[in-house]
Amino acid sequence: MQKYYIDLGSSTIKVYCYENELKLIEDHSIYFKNDFDREKGISENNLKELCDYFDEIKTKYDLKYYNTNIFVTGIFRNLTQERKQDLVKLFNERFDLHFNIISHCPEVCLKQVFGENYKSKSLDTITLLKALELERLMYKSKGLSEYETKLIELPMVDSDFPPNTIFDQSEQTTVTKMERRVFDLDIKKLKTNCQINTPSSLYLNFFQHLGVDFKGESGNFNDYYFNRYLREYFDWLERETEVEISALRTSAKNGDMILKKALVKNIQKG
Repeated sequence: MQKYYIDLGSSTIKVYCYENELKLIEDHSIYFKNDFDREKGISENNLKELCDYFDEIKTKYDLKYYNTNIFVTGIFRNLTQERKQDLVKLFNERFDLHFNIISHCPEVCLKQVFGENYKSKSLDTITLLKALELERLMYKSKGLSEYETKLIELPMVDSDFPPNTIFDQSEQTTVTKMERRVFDLDIKKLKTNCQINTPSSLYLNFFQHLGVDFKGESGNFNDYYFNRYLREYFDWLERETEVEISALRTSAKNGDMILKKALVKNIQKG
């Protein structure tokens, strides 16, 4: 299904279409700063031109609430809350679209995702993973750990939460109080380390990131049901390293772990 992303700024409206890749399909200029008043809103002429343009592109691309995301930035952020709500209501009632005014992105979020040179990044160089991480950091800056992503469609599940809900499982370290880093497993390095150090077992920290339902759980491995994907992951990890998994840590608390075997082998006395 095609999805449309509309970037509405202080002077330019850009319309993007995403199917297999993100493409800019058209843009339109309206100088919203002309006769702008944060208490009264954008000028009547600019409001009329804005509505006329959305009438045109809504028909042209068959824009719907479920396939269109509008991201509003620039001078619209300076409007009073009442004027912002007026625009949200207007777009909802006239176009059945959500007029989403994006607050200022904290600079620290941009630096964390893209580095110090974040200002030089262009849209076509931003990967989906980096966009998702930036979205997570923006919601985290607002104190939200559960949010509905606007970037991807997730499989439907039986849940009380809205579709496409993401749960931020990030944690802070005990000492530095900074966000704990979660990395991709390098199986080659792990195999090498196992060959050098010959561990008696593998101890998996932060297992709750692979299965949110296990967060904070503790008990015996055989008392839990693990879906096919998790079982295949266990088998793959043990097969590649030739070392058995002994425990799954399910939170930052010491006692929260699922034990598969004794953590330390008994040392045989000669």
